[in-house]
Amino acid sequence: MARERERCIGRDGVLASLHVLLSDGRPLVFALHGLGGVGKTCLAREFAERARAEGARVLWLDGQVIEPSPRGFVDGLARQLGIASCSVAELVARLNSATARTLIVLDTYERCRLIDAWLRQEFVPRLGLHLRLLLVGRDPPVGPWRLAPGWQGLFASQEIGPLPGEDALALLRAEGLAPQQAMQAQRFAHGHPLALKLASGVLRAHPGQLLEPSDLAGVVETLVGLYLADVVDPPLRQALQRASVVRRITVSLLQALLPQADAAATFERLAALSITTLAADGLLLHDVVREAIAAHYGSADPAGCLEARRAAWRQLQQESRDAPPAALWRYTADMLFMVQAPAVREVFFPAGSRPMAVESASASDLPDIVAIARQHDGDAGAQRIAAWWSHLPGAFRVTRNAQNQVNGFYCLAEAADVPKALERLDPVVARWRQHVRGAELAPGDRVLFMRRVLADAESPQPLEIEAALMLDIKRAYLELRPNLRRLYTYLRQVSELDPFLRQAGFEFAPEIDVELEGVRHVGLILDFGPQSVDGWLSRLVATTLGVTVEAPAALRIDEAAREVLVDGRRVALSAREFELLAYLMQREGQAVKRGDLLDDIWGPRYEGGSNVIDALVLGLRRKLGARAGAIETVVRFGYRFRQP
Repeated sequence: MARERERCIGRDGVLASLHVLLSDGRPLVFALHGLGGVGKTCLAREFAERARAEGARVLWLDGQVIEPSPRGFVDGLARQLGIASCSVAELVARLNSATARTLIVLDTYERCRLIDAWLRQEFVPRLGLHLRLLLVGRDPPVGPWRLAPGWQGLFASQEIGPLPGEDALALLRAEGLAPQQAMQAQRFAHGHPLALKLASGVLRAHPGQLLEPSDLAGVVETLVGLYLADVVDPPLRQALQRASVVRRITVSLLQALLPQADAAATFERLAALSITTLAADGLLLHDVVREAIAAHYGSADPAGCLEARRAAWRQLQQESRDAPPAALWRYTADMLFMVQAPAVREVFFPAGSRPMAVESASASDLPDIVAIARQHDGDAGAQRIAAWWSHLPGAFRVTRNAQNQVNGFYCLAEAADVPKALERLDPVVARWRQHVRGAELAPGDRVLFMRRVLADAESPQPLEIEAALMLDIKRAYLELRPNLRRLYTYLRQVSELDPFLRQAGFEFAPEIDVELEGVRHVGLILDFGPQSVDGWLSRLVATTLGVTVEAPAALRIDEAAREVLVDGRRVALSAREFELLAYLMQREGQAVKRGDLLDDIWGPRYEGGSNVIDALVLGLRRKLGARAGAIETVVRFGYRFRQP
C-alpha cells in the first residue's frame, strides 16, 4: 500500500473531493474520469483504503472482468458480498439491510456503457442513503447523470489530468531517480503518471539514456519500446509480446502461447511487473501498455503476432466449450477482444467516441418517436411504429438531445413477446413470424425482431446517435445468451450490405422481403448458430485469423457437472439419464443390448422389467429436443447412439 500512496502524490485535492462520499450529505454518485494511465485506479484504491479505515464497507468491481449487463453487475456484487447469485431485488435488500456506510466502486467504467442507463434509472434509485457509488473510467459521464429530473445535486464528477511539475518530480524522486534524471523524465513524460513510471524504469536501468521531449501522444509508445528493449530479458520480452494479443493472461493461455516455456513460472514473473495487475479472471496488462506492445509486435513480427493470436483462439475455443454459465462472460469478452473487424468490435467496446445515453422510452416520448419515423418512412411507416408502441412500449429505447427531446430510437423485441395483432398491422412482422415458424430451431432458442433503428434526420450528429443505439442493442445479445439464436431485421432499397452487417454475419433473406408503399424492404437475418453469441464471436475471430472452424459435437457430456451440452446449451439430467447417455455415447455406433444396459447401469441384482429402459430413453429424448434422434432404437435388441 505504500507503493500505491507514492503513485498518489499530488492528488490530495482529488482525494479530499472524494471524501464527500463518506459524509451524510450529497452526492450519492461520483465519477472520476481521465486519460488512460493517468492514475485513476490508483486514486480509487487509495480512497477505498481510506474509506475502510473510517469504517466503511467497500465493494470493488472491475469493468474489465464483469459482464456489462445487470446480471453481470449483480453477480459481481454478490461475489463481493460472499453470497450466492441472486436477483436484483434480493441484492438491493441485502445492501439496504446493512447500516454501515457502503461504497461501491466500479473501475474501468468505460467498459460498462451498456448498463449506464440501468444503473442511473433502476439500480441507484433503489439504494438506501448509506450507499454510495464511485464510477472510475476514461470517459466523462453522460449528461443525464447531471440533467435528468431528480438527479440535480446527487451526482458529481472530476476529471483527472497530468501531474503538475513539482508533483511529477516528487513522484520520480520517490521512484528512486536522481534530480537530473527526474527533470529529464518530467520534460519527456509531461506529467503523465504511467509515462513517468515507465521513464523511471528505463532511466534506472540505463542512467545514460537520453529521452528527447515529445508530444504526449507518442510518449507511452516510445517508453514501452525502450522498456521492452532495455528493462526486461528476452524470454520475458517474448512473453509480454505474445500476451499482448489477449485480454487477460492465464497459465493455460501462456502454455498455448509459449509451448516450450514453464507457463506457471512465466506467469509469476509477469505478475511481478509494475505494468500488470492481478484480477479475478487472470493477469491484466495495463491497457495503454498492452496496446503499445501489441502495435509494436504486429509491425515488427506480423507472422509471429498472427500465430500467437491463432494459438490463443484455439485455447480459448477449447476452454469455452465446457465453461460453466458463471464463467461464460470472460470467454465472451476474450473473443470480443480478439475480433479484428473494427466495425464489429467497436459496437461492443467503442474507443474514442463520445458516450451517449440510451434509455427506456417514456409515455411522453411517443410524439417524438412517431415524428422521427415519419421523416424516414412517411405517414404509413409512422402508423406502424405507433402500432408497435400501442402493443409493446417496452420495446422502445431512445437517445435525447440537450433539451431532453428524443433524437433517436430503436424498436427491438423478442419474437415470443410480439402479439399476433401486430401481424395484421405490420406486414414485416407477418413475414418474420412465418419464417420463424418454418425454421429448425431447438427448444429454448430465442429470436429477436429489430423493427427500426432511426436518428432524427435534422440532428447534427445522426451517425453518433445510430452508433449509440446499435451499441445498446448489444445489451440484449448479452442478456439472452446462451439461448439467442437469430435476429431479424430489414433495410430499405439496398443492393449490398454495409461493412458492419457483412462482417457481423448478416445475410440477405429474399424470402422475407416485403414491399411497403412501393418501396422494397430487404430482409436480413443474423443466425448466431447453435452456440449462440459466443459461437458467433468465435467464428468472427476465426475468419479474421484465417482459421477453419471445426464445429463441436452436437452432443457432449460434462462429467464434472453431470450434464449434457446440446448444441452448446447445458441440459440437466437425472442420475440414471446421465449414466444411460454416457454409456451409449462411450459405445458410439454400437448396438447395445437391453440386458447389458440393465446389468451395467441398474446392476445384476435388478429384478424389474426392461421397460424401465424404454421409459428412461423416452424422457431422455424429450430433453435432447431436436437431437433426440441421436438415440436410435434397434428393434428386438436395444439402442444405439450416433452423433448427429
